[in-house]
Amino acid sequence: NDLPERQKFLEQLGVTVDARDIERTPPSRAFLERHLPRDGFLDFVSQRSPVFRRRPLPTSKARAIALMTENPKLIRLPVVIAGRRVVFGLDKARLTELVTAAV
Repeated sequence: NDLPERQKFLEQLGVTVDARDIERTPPSRAFLERHLPRDGFLDFVSQRSPVFRRRPLPTSKARAIALMTENPKLIRLPVVIAGRRVVFGLDKARLTELVTAAV
């Protein structure tokens, strides 16, 4: 599990982390629909998940959102929100840009 790496990187950026259990408090379908692009939606799906060893990757944004809603562990972590901007996953360049822009 790479949680310590994510946590450490976010702390280095000066981000206050409000860690939540994604299974207990998953993002809503509306949140996912608003923040996932029509194209490139697979960038927001945790493709390393064992779920995808048993089934093919989703071929549409709607199917990706349905799978993420059914199984929140499929959402690429961390989900970092700053105002109206959201970054899914440990994309260090995008996270640094997001935090810098929010200051």
